[in-house]
Amino acid sequence: MLKELQKRVPAVEKLEENFEFVKNDVLRANIAIAFQYIIFCLLVSKYIEGPLCYSTYKSIIIHTSSIVESLIHYCLRELIDRGVVDSSEVMGSEWKLSEIHELFNVDEFHSIVGASKKRIPERLTGKSMFITLNRAAKRAGIFDDGLYLKAEELRTKRNFIHLAGLENVDDYYKKDDVDHLFKITAEIRQAIEEKLKSLT
Repeated sequence: MLKELQKRVPAVEKLEENFEFVKNDVLRANIAIAFQYIIFCLLVSKYIEGPLCYSTYKSIIIHTSSIVESLIHYCLRELIDRGVVDSSEVMGSEWKLSEIHELFNVDEFHSIVGASKKRIPERLTGKSMFITLNRAAKRAGIFDDGLYLKAEELRTKRNFIHLAGLENVDDYYKKDDVDHLFKITAEIRQAIEEKLKSLT
């Protein structure tokens, strides 16, 4: 049965055509591979039930989120590298403490300290967090308010998958959840494609 299902999954090269706006060959191929796996999981999910089916939906959510995250990162990198947006304006910043000195020792578990605090601009890296990418995409004009909220919905749905933080048995993913996230993904993909095409 698995071989039959595998035959129904489009080739990576064919799936890459959906992401022609991504000019990075390696990224485009990796996105297509993840997309291929998502299609395979969807086909398999029709033949299984219970925890295996829920887990398949989780896999789909994780891989779909990964594709979205990589597309946002790619678009931001293109906008920054081409000078369309300023990295320091879209990436935000965070406070960093330095020169920390103990002022008073209250007890063995508690002390009062003094420190220097400096605002450091965040940089776009391969380790930039999804929440940071979503915020930067909104500041860069990739997302409007509505699409930003949808991207955050996708991100938070993915975050519920962390086993250590679950308070219930992990059995509540349904095909409707996956379909809803696919709609969000399609909107985000379209917005990114349009943004990138506007650069040429």
